[in-house]
Amino acid sequence: MISARLFINGFSASNGYVRGFLKRYDIFNVAMHGQDGAANLVAAAAAVEDIRRMLEAYPPDRMYNMEETRLLYRCLPSRSYVPRRDRRHARGTKAMRNMERVTLVLCTNATGTHKLPVAMIGQAENPMCFRGEGNACSLPYFNQKREWMDKHVYERWWNTVFLSAVHQRHKGAKSSQIMDNASTHDVNLSAEDVEVNFRPPSSTALDQPMDAGVIASLMRRYKRRLLAILVRSLCVPLVSPPPCPQPNPLRTPSPEPPPLLPQTPPPLPPPATSPMAPHGFRERNDELWMVPAVSVSQVYGAPRSEALEAPDDAADAAAQQGLPAALLPPP
Repeated sequence: MISARLFINGFSASNGYVRGFLKRYDIFNVAMHGQDGAANLVAAAAAVEDIRRMLEAYPPDRMYNMEETRLLYRCLPSRSYVPRRDRRHARGTKAMRNMERVTLVLCTNATGTHKLPVAMIGQAENPMCFRGEGNACSLPYFNQKREWMDKHVYERWWNTVFLSAVHQRHKGAKSSQIMDNASTHDVNLSAEDVEVNFRPPSSTALDQPMDAGVIASLMRRYKRRLLAILVRSLCVPLVSPPPCPQPNPLRTPSPEPPPLLPQTPPPLPPPATSPMAPHGFRERNDELWMVPAVSVSQVYGAPRSEALEAPDDAADAAAQQGLPAALLPPP
């Protein structure tokens, strides 16, 4: 098509020509993500200046930002580390496409010194994982038919989570709350000691404070905790490799054996014909897809919401040490 517009007839480019052209002019293929392309830059810049003038009367400790995000709490990563000899035999599971989700509501101040409890929005009114003694949800939980924020859930979160935490910390000092102008955020809700500033339409993806790494950090921590729970539930003992033997400097070296004379190797026996594998199965398929001896969910229970609690550096370090030992092959 480009050659026709340039009035060049009979031009045909191969794959090697295209690769060479892209490499020569330093052109890359990238995956488009986010919604910055549809944002109104002019309106967003004007709104940011207005918000900055409004926030001049507040210290950073009393500037808050709230944002919702989706969490696919049962979705596993689609990439992993396997030995080179097994790279063509590795297969995934349906858990990589699991779309069961909850909505998380995050809110914190500008300095990060006051992090409100992460609220969770699910579909069930009383999920089974939170039933029974000692299984109560440690986070504020709200139910909604589509696991998303609406005006009723927003009102409950505003009164029970946000206002109570702000009143307890600042003792009546006026604060500011910045959020997007979604239809689920009730504009009629207000408080005497809280000023709400709504962002203009189609500008959330540009300079939303929560999108500057806060949500991504929470997602990484949750995935790390989830993988650590799965590794601990495997039926494979995590044993470190034995240390390499160190040479003894006091021991006298043994004399070298005399060199062997070249001999004619005996003829090899004819190769034994291995039975044909069933159609659609590879060799050692029964070893790769061995069924676990126990039920992980019955023995260890369903994964709890440990990733959404306060940061635990010791648990993260233990998870990072346990993951490579379980995933990498023995030496």
